[in-house]
Amino acid sequence: MLRIAIVEDEKEYQASLVEYLSRYEKDHNDSFIVRTFYDGIDILDDYTSDYDLIFLDIHMKHQDGMTTAKKIRHLLFLMMVRSGKCLSVIFITSR
Repeated sequence: MLRIAIVEDEKEYQASLVEYLSRYEKDHNDSFIVRTFYDGIDILDDYTSDYDLIFLDIHMKHQDGMTTAKKIRHLLFLMMVRSGKCLSVIFITSR
């Protein structure tokens, strides 16, 4: 089961991504756990290395996606030494 985070500050784009992932699950008989966040700060507040994939918006109000990715990469480096887990990040934007 793939654990996915969506970090997107615009509700309609967030809902679209959730819908696309839901369709993919049905079409490919797969299963995801999807959690949504409205800003980079939100995902970093209590970040754990549970996610396999993060869809990360580049342009957000409080903390942009690039800054968030750098902080996640730093946290993961510290966590990976212990767990050996890796993460994929897909940058998204509507601009």
